[in-house]
Amino acid sequence: SSSSSSSSSSSSVMFGARHKWLDSIIPSDSIYSTPDAKELESLLCSCHINPEVARCVNTLLDRMGKEAIETLQLRLLTWPHLGKLEEATKLVLTVCPSIAVDFCLTYFGSELTRWKWLLGILLGEIQQATPTKATMYSSLLRRSLDYVVTITTVEEFVGLLPQNGSLSFFLPLLEHSCKLFMSRQISRQLQCDLISA
Repeated sequence: SSSSSSSSSSSSVMFGARHKWLDSIIPSDSIYSTPDAKELESLLCSCHINPEVARCVNTLLDRMGKEAIETLQLRLLTWPHLGKLEEATKLVLTVCPSIAVDFCLTYFGSELTRWKWLLGILLGEIQQATPTKATMYSSLLRRSLDYVVTITTVEEFVGLLPQNGSLSFFLPLLEHSCKLFMSRQISRQLQCDLISA
């Protein structure tokens, strides 16, 4: 019973729920047809993953002569633990942009500096992309800002907006930022009133 409990605890620490965005990537290598592939992905999805494990997996892929695009899922799960998060993000934007925001939500969290970097990348792509790709990048920008507005103050959010942006695109987001700010203010005031009551 004790060993069973210990085994269960160890398993829960080692393995995590697979990130849903992984299912949107079409496997391009036979490595993903093996029964252990998803278990390995679950291991790498764990918030308790040791960077050394990620390094070993990445090194093995290199020794096998596997290109990053061939083993996209595993690269995206290992690179963030090896100081290559920006490189991984650029790879996602190039190869599988539809999952870019979900990927960033997983690894950026509420780190505003990283989101600011992503917004700069997206704005740059919009300016030089074809109309079709510009629409796609605009959609990614909107989804990114929809999240960023929830982790910033109004002043911080305004500071992230480009000087030459479209008013019709950014005005609803700015309005949402103001509403969230007011909501937080009211919530804090209520909490203070309850404490002092």
